[in-house]
Amino acid sequence: MKEADLRKWHRTLGGLLALFLALQGLSGAVLSFVDAAALQKAGGLPWWYGAASGWHTGGEGVAEALRGALGVGLVLMAASGGLIYLKIRKRTRKT
Repeated sequence: MKEADLRKWHRTLGGLLALFLALQGLSGAVLSFVDAAALQKAGGLPWWYGAASGWHTGGEGVAEALRGALGVGLVLMAASGGLIYLKIRKRTRKT
């Protein structure tokens, strides 16, 4: 595969994954930094805590499929990035 094609796929996939990485990171931060026990004592958990929990750790439906796709996408990003690196290294290697 040509380097230009690899870069195009890498860039496109990165753009698609950026939103899902942001959602995964934000939901993880909410779960890490918000004290659920204190919220529960104060009158119950707000809707956004449940949404963050469902997105980050939920085991069914759309969230599960998107987390799986995110994992596969990250592996593909690493592989395409590695191939781009090897092509650059081969092209610039001094003999």
